Amino acid sequence: MLLPLHLERPRLGKLLDRLNDRIARAQGTASIELDGDNVKALSWREVQNLVAGAFRRQGYGVRSFAGGESPVDLVLQKDGEETFVSCKHWKVWEVGHQPLAELYGYMDGAGAHRAVMLTTGNFTERAHTFAARHQLRLVLIDGPGIFDLVHGTT
Repeated sequence: MLLPLHLERPRLGKLLDRLNDRIARAQGTASIELDGDNVKALSWREVQNLVAGAFRRQGYGVRSFAGGESPVDLVLQKDGEETFVSCKHWKVWEVGHQPLAELYGYMDGAGAHRAVMLTTGNFTERAHTFAARHQLRLVLIDGPGIFDLVHGTT
């Protein structure tokens, strides 16, 4: 004879909360408390979700870009202009000028108005020099910049 399973409401609620937390972490949609120190510990998916949410709060339409080998992760639209976003998740390494040149070339060829490259790491001096030559069309955002973007101070 099977006895009915009865879980007390508080126990059931805790069980469901733990299950929801695990599902959210697996999907990369878990709630994240971001501070200046933990930005480098985030997964690529968490960075992309945080950045997409930050741009949505600024009034951009945001969609994922499913272009296979393209350097673009997100496409932003606002005021009739399109912006490509590339999220580079490097915890230690610096992003050099080559990924920027690829993103810039792809953006220019596709007719987008500007491009943004984000990294949880840093950009090399050559990358900064390359971006400076294209200052109105190419924006660099590093770890502290991601923190500022997410918190609305950029």
